[in-house]
Amino acid sequence: MGDTAGSQANAAAEGAQGPLVLVVDDNPDTLVICETALRAAGYRVLSVATGAEALARLDEARPGLVVLDLAMPGVDGFATARAIRQRPGMATLPILIFSGLPPETREDARQAGGTAFCAKPVEPRRFLAEVRRLCPAKGGES
Repeated sequence: MGDTAGSQANAAAEGAQGPLVLVVDDNPDTLVICETALRAAGYRVLSVATGAEALARLDEARPGLVVLDLAMPGVDGFATARAIRQRPGMATLPILIFSGLPPETREDARQAGGTAFCAKPVEPRRFLAEVRRLCPAKGGES
């Protein structure tokens, strides 16, 4: 049955517009802000609240970009990024680190596998500019 659920998720994803962005953040307000901005910009969004859930959904979802908070309980963003990089075919998957941690953490985030860094609090224009740079929306593609 897991194959059926995965096939349905992939079929739904193929029928939708824009690339899929996986947003990982334990703050529900941040998830809503990111989802709203991304959908308005033509992206599909899958939001999860934990690193463990992100890793569980990653293979089925096959996102074009991961937006990843660093400071989460359990499997934090550093461990999540490292685990993503170890997966077959995901060495070059863009990971946008989206965090309120101090700028000094940027190098640690890059070493863990982050592609780029965007500081919190959420500034939708700056956030979307970085998302578009890493994963351009191909609106109107047939």
